[in-house]
Amino acid sequence: METDRRWLAVRNEDLGRLNSLFRARPGDKQNVPVLDARSSQILLVSNRLLPGETNQSPYDAFVLNHEPPIANRVEANLQDQLLSLGWDVTDSGGTRVDSVVPGRKYHFRLYYKVLASTPGEWETFVHIDGFHRRFNGDHKTLGGKYAFNLWQVGDYIVDDYEFSLEPNFTAGTYNIYYGLFVGDTRLKVKTGRHDENRIEGGTLRVQ
Repeated sequence: METDRRWLAVRNEDLGRLNSLFRARPGDKQNVPVLDARSSQILLVSNRLLPGETNQSPYDAFVLNHEPPIANRVEANLQDQLLSLGWDVTDSGGTRVDSVVPGRKYHFRLYYKVLASTPGEWETFVHIDGFHRRFNGDHKTLGGKYAFNLWQVGDYIVDDYEFSLEPNFTAGTYNIYYGLFVGDTRLKVKTGRHDENRIEGGTLRVQ
């Protein structure tokens, strides 16, 4: 049983690599414990938390140890590297919703399980298609905060993207498509419903 406690002051830009190495250790996965994140430059980390202490890691929101609840389950194998698990939409307060209102801010959340190392810097696209128009939600995966080469096999990843439909978006039911791309190349969907490597995610209602 681990008894010795250690501390380390690390630069903010080095935390991601340290976190990835910490998650790669044998045993249960967890993000490296961050004891003090008040500084934007230097963070205090430790090898374990004591009872009552809270991990202040910025990665706890999107690098998870276990699969979270998912409102819209959609499984698709992305080139044997990632398993897309599905998606949901929340309002600005974090409450899940099954419809959206144009002009308001929401969060589109995509869920993945890491199957193998994923080289490259893939960006994410979200297409909300219908009524002869498209909302195009291209964005840097995880906001660029945690590179793909840091993802460990068995990690659960939550890509949270804030979006707002144009105020004049027509009410009705729209089709959801999403996936990963670099330039003109999309990460291949090996299994699961897709349209030219766009995962078919189901529908979203616009009021």
